[in-house]
Amino acid sequence: MTTIQAEAERKAKERVYQRAYREDHREQLKTYRKAWHERNRERQLALMKVWRGANRERKSASDKAWSEANSERKRANDKAWREANPERAQANRKAWVLANPEKRKAIANAWTARNREQHKAAGKAWKDAHPERCKENGRAWRLANPEKTRATAERHRARKLNARGASYTTAEMIKGRCEVWGNRCYICGGPMEAVDHVIPLAKGGTHWPANLRPICTSCNSRKGAKWPIEEV
Repeated sequence: MTTIQAEAERKAKERVYQRAYREDHREQLKTYRKAWHERNRERQLALMKVWRGANRERKSASDKAWSEANSERKRANDKAWREANPERAQANRKAWVLANPEKRKAIANAWTARNREQHKAAGKAWKDAHPERCKENGRAWRLANPEKTRATAERHRARKLNARGASYTTAEMIKGRCEVWGNRCYICGGPMEAVDHVIPLAKGGTHWPANLRPICTSCNSRKGAKWPIEEV
């Protein structure tokens, strides 16, 4: 037997012995390791930090596998940590949302689809509890989304009058319709300031895109609910 073969055989026997020893002294070793970690907590954390930095992919795969195999335990651990560290948990959530806006949106939409009644009740409760913030948020959204605001108002008015197309026509459709006219008033050619129902809703006009055109405030005031259109 060569020296290399003898060394390999010795190592194999050593591994068998160590495995048997660990099996026979499981509780004793567990207690010893726990005591060592408690005595050397800072050192252990430093070693773990160094190891994770050098083995990011391996650590990520290991964490994912453990989470999938222990989903209930993982949820319980996460909940306990959040309750014990509310400020850090909130900061972590905020950072994740800022870094993953599309994922956050998809998760929120999926949850809302599964919990429509709960979502509606929670929204109503928040609005009742924060009326001023609700007004401020609504005002800010309208200023940031003038086209959608205009479309929502027109759709609401059309629905009140039971106009056809009220549930079909979207803000994107209205925007496209106005772009056909260059976002200029279809009567005088001035800058667009509103959307007009060519055949007024009061005269049986629809809310289909074909009946919508951009118009300025002045022409819209003079036209009113006239139909057919005479000189404005």
